[in-house]
Amino acid sequence: MKKPEQTLFITDILFAFFIKKDFEGSLGHTSKVNCNSLPLTIDIYFLKSKIFYELEALDSAKSLADSIRHLISNKKMLSPLLKKNLVKFLKYYNALLRLKIKPDYAGTKKLLSELKNCQSLRDKIWLTEITEELIK
Repeated sequence: MKKPEQTLFITDILFAFFIKKDFEGSLGHTSKVNCNSLPLTIDIYFLKSKIFYELEALDSAKSLADSIRHLISNKKMLSPLLKKNLVKFLKYYNALLRLKIKPDYAGTKKLLSELKNCQSLRDKIWLTEITEELIK
């Protein structure tokens, strides 16, 4: 069993790989994280969702989004505010997946406008940047 400080170090490595756009490296290290806490599990799931999108592993991305939705709905200890925020991310994430599979310029512009006006959104900067890339 990994010590908490080892787990924190590994998650730092995961995010460092992601920031450097080494998505395979980040994904490869996710299995090394001992997810014995719900916040850490959620963070790893959301990181993996972004990695799958970046790697264009869209089937895996859709499957993971569904797993996250189930996790959110089944965990009674999550506050209603946190659940709402996580579900909001999934709403926009799934919209991005649909637009990646079937591009729609008008739909993408609308999504970008919604994102920019959205308050309290997890990973808002990443979602906005990815949406802007779809417009280019």
